[in-house]
Order: sequence, then structure tokens, then C-alpha cells
Amino acid sequence: MADVSGAVPGTRSSSTSTTSNASATIAKNFDQFLLLLTTQLQNQNPLDPLDTNQFTQQLVQFASVEQQIQTNTTLSALLAMSESNKVSDAVGFLGAKVVAEGSSTLFDGKTAEWNISTASNASRVQVEVLDVNGNVVYTDEISMSGTSAKYTWNGDLSTNGKAGQGIYRLSVRAFDENSKAISASTDIMGTVDGIDLTGSEPVLKIGDLLVPMSLVKTVTKQTATAPAA
Repeated sequence: MADVSGAVPGTRSSSTSTTSNASATIAKNFDQFLLLLTTQLQNQNPLDPLDTNQFTQQLVQFASVEQQIQTNTTLSALLAMSESNKVSDAVGFLGAKVVAEGSSTLFDGKTAEWNISTASNASRVQVEVLDVNGNVVYTDEISMSGTSAKYTWNGDLSTNGKAGQGIYRLSVRAFDENSKAISASTDIMGTVDGIDLTGSEPVLKIGDLLVPMSLVKTVTKQTATAPAA
């Protein structure tokens, strides 16, 4: 199960500079080759002409290398276009409500919500809410009919206090009507208020919560309410 709270942006790399340097090098070498070839042809002995097979092979090699560089240039352009599309797609998430795979979510001081899904029909579900240090701060048991349910935590602690704002994780154990354990998973939800584009994959921000874009399952755009006339 993915834990979105631990997302750490990676590092982007670019091949544009390498391709440009390679193009400059092959162009310089090719010019030198043509200059040398021209000089040799001008000064060749008519009775003992140059072997054309040798420089023909060299021409073929230059053409092959140049073609490879052109291919790399095209791939670099396509990669840049893909990165641009990723940025555009990520920006479209701003202000949207998303549901994503994960067990850690943001408690805003009022509520935290999770969607619980089970492999088969569950009759009861035991849940534990854990803080960022892995300490269990609250336990609960809920009834469940079917294979899905929403769990809302209002910040109550087992010590009768109230939890502070922050990121909390939900641990779930589900059982069928015969008290046999069945597998369960969780999704988190929230409104995107920021985007981190420094890594190889855009990361959505829900407060302090980081959600890799690849974990998003559904997106709901918030519609603006027209002012009353």
C-alpha cells in the first residue's frame, strides 16, 4: 500500500547539452575530414590514386553518427514536450478535490477522512489512527456492509484529549461475518493547494501532505458559485 506522506521529490536531468556538444564535435571532425580528403585528392599521384573504398567507409560512418545524433535531438525534443505536458497537467489539479491511494492524510483540526475498501464483504472493521511517529493515538471499530465505507475521524484521542493538526495514518483490519480476516486498503482525499515540480514526477500538495500524481484515482473540479443577482 502506498504511503503518500513519505513522498520525496527526485531530480530531473537533461540531455540537451550533451546532444549539442556531440553535434558540434561531429561537425568539426567532419570538416577536418573533408579538408584532409580534398587535400589528398588534389595531391594524389595519378598513377597511384587513392583507395576510394577507405574514405567511402569513413563517409558512411560520419553519416551514421550524424543520424544517431539527429535521433537523440528528436528524442530530447519529445522528452521536453512530455515534461511540458506533465507540468500543464499538474497545474490543472490546483483547487481540485482528489482521491488518491494512500493511508496518510491531513487532519485540519476538524476532521480527517479515509475511504476503506475490502476484498470481500466485511461485517466489521477495526481501525487505528497513528501519528507521524507511529504511535497509536486512537482506536475504533465500525460496522460495515459491503466492500466500501468512509471513515471520518474528528480528532478524538484515546486519552480523551484532542489531536493537533498534522498528518495521521489509518491502519485497518477487516473481518467477515465469520470473523475471518480479509484484506483491506485505504484511499485519502483532499483539495490540492500546491504542486512540487522539482522531481521526476509532479507531486501534489494538500497542506503539508505530499501526493505523487501517479497515485491519484479521481479528480473533482470545484465549480465556482455565481454571485446572487
